[in-house]
Amino acid sequence: MNYPPDMTQMRSTLYICLLLISFNHLFGQTPPSLNSFIQYPIDLSSQTSYGFSKITIQEIQAAFTQAHRAEENQFCLGVNSIVDWQMPSQVEWDATPRNEKVLFLINQERMARAGLDYCDGQGPVKGLPFIGIEEKLNIIAQDFAQDFIDNSFQGFTPLDTLNQLVDNEPDIGCLNPPLAICCNEFRDALFINFPSEDFPLHERELEAYIIYLMIYTFHENIREIVLLQDNGNVSYIGEGYANNYGSSEDEGFLGIGTAFDSTTTGANSYNYGYSFVLTYIDPVPEAQGCDYNCITCLPCPNILAENQNPIPNNTYQAQTWVQSAGEVSSSGDVIMKANDYIQLNQNFQVNLGGVFHAFIDRCSN
Repeated sequence: MNYPPDMTQMRSTLYICLLLISFNHLFGQTPPSLNSFIQYPIDLSSQTSYGFSKITIQEIQAAFTQAHRAEENQFCLGVNSIVDWQMPSQVEWDATPRNEKVLFLINQERMARAGLDYCDGQGPVKGLPFIGIEEKLNIIAQDFAQDFIDNSFQGFTPLDTLNQLVDNEPDIGCLNPPLAICCNEFRDALFINFPSEDFPLHERELEAYIIYLMIYTFHENIREIVLLQDNGNVSYIGEGYANNYGSSEDEGFLGIGTAFDSTTTGANSYNYGYSFVLTYIDPVPEAQGCDYNCITCLPCPNILAENQNPIPNNTYQAQTWVQSAGEVSSSGDVIMKANDYIQLNQNFQVNLGGVFHAFIDRCSN
């Protein structure tokens, strides 16, 4: 793996394990590899004294903003064409769980490039965010990260591989047999470990730092893992999202694991080890006997009436029923889902060319 010049001191201590599953060369609307690395503006490796203040939201914002301008300069992109999304307040950010921080940063970076054409012949980037964090996928990622810390970084066994753990989970996996149905069409995983001597990690916004590194300073294949859209640009990643589950405005579930190790070696000296796991799946279409649970999504209402004309492209779901007297446009893509029934009232219409799906299934976040 090639590291940027100012990361040579980390070569012996930064370990990255890519668990990739596809070798098909399918091109799609994923932002291409950078022509050169874009360095993080703060050298964290030189700031190792205990008690150094944590990175603020202003510093996180500034880091990604300067990276946007540098990326635009490497391609045929106009200045400010990559959207400079805004961080929440410091109070809100400090109260946000680590996995939700990762979800926020990844989704903002994915959406920031929506509609941009990098002049590589692949067309504009869709810029779709992830649906959210899936409960079972997140448990797998978190357990994997913690297991790596608890076992003193002793390496993997065959049962440790993230993709295998995902496929062993009946509600989201893909073993056939014993499962009659594969519950994902595509999944991938990434594992990163910062050994304890690198940084005083308890004082850092490591999630923001790692997402930055994956998009702007690590190998091109890691950038694609974070920004992957329909299909990949790198040959051995290949697959991507079919975007046939839930809303047409988002795709894929994430699972995120973070774990720390700390030992006191002196009155003001601490050693920290940090493991970061990111794994994701592209779920199969609705009503296929699988069971996804998005723990970061808004809960479904008990009942729902959708009567707009036209009905905006989205998934409309409720615990009991969904009713509609609206109209699906000729370019529409609308899904309705409820546990008891879906009632299409007088004046409901699907125009020629429009797509409408109705599923009797329990409400999934």
